[in-house]
Amino acid sequence: MIVGCVLIQGGGIDSLVAAAALAQRGAEDAIMLAAELDRGGRLDQALDAWYRRRLPQATLVQGYSAALMRQEQGEPTDADLRLLELPVPAVQGRLAQPY
Repeated sequence: MIVGCVLIQGGGIDSLVAAAALAQRGAEDAIMLAAELDRGGRLDQALDAWYRRRLPQATLVQGYSAALMRQEQGEPTDADLRLLELPVPAVQGRLAQPY
């Protein structure tokens, strides 16, 4: 299991935490899909149930990331600004909740 990753760049060391976060989310996805499959339904039903459970978190991550990008480029939309009003701990708290 990958717990973390270190990137050595330009003589310095920068911690790259994205790899660990992605690995953790992938493990959670696998556990949740296995739980849906254990319910005894068909594969398409299990995938649909997993998708419905996963979509809100994936949408939040994608939306927040896109809003940050547009803000950094100086072109945020009104919707971006509303989303970015959420403090980072609030976003992290929503992502930490089991789906």
